Amino acid sequence: MIRSKAEKPNWTRKVNKGYLMEAESVLTEERMSKVLFLESIDSTNLFLKNISEEAPDRQVVMADEQTRGRGRLGRSFESPKNKGIYLSYLMRPSSIPEDTALITAWTAVAVCRAVKKICNIEPGIKWVNDLILNNKKFCGILTEMDIDEHGKIRSLIIGIGVNVNEDTGDLDAALKDKATSLKQELGREINRNVLAFEIIRELDRMYDDWPDEKEGYLNEYRRYSIMTGKDVSVTRIAVTDDKDLEAYKKRYGRVLGIGDDFSLTVEFDDGSRENLNAGEVSVRGMYGYAR
Repeated sequence: MIRSKAEKPNWTRKVNKGYLMEAESVLTEERMSKVLFLESIDSTNLFLKNISEEAPDRQVVMADEQTRGRGRLGRSFESPKNKGIYLSYLMRPSSIPEDTALITAWTAVAVCRAVKKICNIEPGIKWVNDLILNNKKFCGILTEMDIDEHGKIRSLIIGIGVNVNEDTGDLDAALKDKATSLKQELGREINRNVLAFEIIRELDRMYDDWPDEKEGYLNEYRRYSIMTGKDVSVTRIAVTDDKDLEAYKKRYGRVLGIGDDFSLTVEFDDGSRENLNAGEVSVRGMYGYAR
């Protein structure tokens, strides 16, 4: 059993026939030894970060509930008990930090593959890390990196939150026009465990493919992308020069496509073009979420 050096809440490892029987068709017993099940936790990403020095490569942490689920740019992620998939995955890729920014996009492709296989439905990707059905978000991805004093990667943790069996009342009322679940879109409940195990299988496949299979993931990402041709507003979230007031202004344009580095190519209303990278900007559809 893995113990964290940091103080952490009480937790229990679930070892029940339901999990193991459902895993048999997807994951080996050896693979399951690196999957940790928690009843409830503040954040699976934070928990995995706390134990990352001791945890083996490809360690997975799953929880039935998150009390402080987190999304990109410090946003919260609704994580009601026994409704969704809240999963974190540990990687130690032999890459430079700049290259690993692409892993978020690769992860989006991996999750799309899993959802398509288990649910027989094809999601869309809203650049860079949101999965979409019927113009609403049902999955978010948060990638966090730990770098040592020499600039090398100690660990990279991928957090994945999927709205699986949430009903309308399980999600914040303020998000009713922006968020959905697989159950709401398909009209039936989905086996969370089977989908979670398939996501793990696809993440392992992605890790095996990294970084040599870039072209294949890029082509799939472009196919799943819902952004091409969309009118968007762009607001910078990082400023390199405090005196550059233009960096604070919202700009409007149209998406031309996905670049070879998974950037978002936008033509702005003034005729200029730019390849936008994750972490630089926040993109929202001008006429509602992902529209």
